[in-house]
Amino acid sequence: MGCVYTNIEMIFRGYTHPSMIIVGGICGMLAGLINDITPEMKMYKQCILSAIIITVVEYISGWILNIKLGLNIWDYTNLKFNLNGQISLVFSLAWVFLSYFAIRFDDMLKNDLCRKGLRKI
Repeated sequence: MGCVYTNIEMIFRGYTHPSMIIVGGICGMLAGLINDITPEMKMYKQCILSAIIITVVEYISGWILNIKLGLNIWDYTNLKFNLNGQISLVFSLAWVFLSYFAIRFDDMLKNDLCRKGLRKI
């Protein structure tokens, strides 16, 4: 998941930071866990919950990486509705839509690759 996220950043931003493999991986893993823990939850609710979790992870990692360590990996101060330049409502809404793909990709990895692959062993 972290590698997928860094590739998305490379496509849309033109660059990424090595720490985004970890942050993106954590976010993707947590998004996938929502579906594992509550498979009966409607997908749109999973995506909203995932976006909230991703936004919290983004804020915590931004506070550590950007504010405390001064790495300046991202800065949302120019966007409306931002908090300390680390999270923005614009990106939180984007996470709702991207979460759908993260959840589905996680399902694909777990169901198609892992479970089917284990049966062959």
